[in-house]
Amino acid sequence: PTTGGDRDMDLQSLQSPPACPSATSPLHHLEIVGSDNGVTCDANNFIIRAWADAEQNTRFTAAAITGEMTHSGDSEVTVTYPESKSPIFTIDSGLSETTIQVGVTKEGTVTFDATATGATGNTTCRLGGTNSCDFLASSVGFIFSNLDKATDILAQTAGKDSSIYLRAVKKDSDTAACVAALN
Repeated sequence: PTTGGDRDMDLQSLQSPPACPSATSPLHHLEIVGSDNGVTCDANNFIIRAWADAEQNTRFTAAAITGEMTHSGDSEVTVTYPESKSPIFTIDSGLSETTIQVGVTKEGTVTFDATATGATGNTTCRLGGTNSCDFLASSVGFIFSNLDKATDILAQTAGKDSSIYLRAVKKDSDTAACVAALN
């Protein structure tokens, strides 16, 4: 021990706090965020985030990332990528996330995953607010939308008017488009 005035101090017990990862840390893992269910006649948006640490405290932004969204599960389930026509995604340097649109065109459960070169940890998911990578597609369901029929609804404030629509839909057997489920 070292004496400092009238207090004794053990220099060995003074330790530096653990180093925090920075945006220049290597890519640790990807995270998939979105709904855990949807209808087969409408595509779903999933956010893919890049993390520099396992605890998900620091987003990875140091370099561009190219990755691929994959799926497993029911072999009868068909997955499409309407906007990109491909499961390949890119997160640009300086950003930490991207959105990929995915259509599950047959009923069933799909388990999603994502891979990227350089990721040292396993992909995590937060579908439906839970730690799950499972997505359930149904041929009939409800879609919430705004005036433009877009399903991205902004935050709502209690007691304030808003224009949100609830549509009961089903998959049309001829066109595969969403049509009214109730007549």
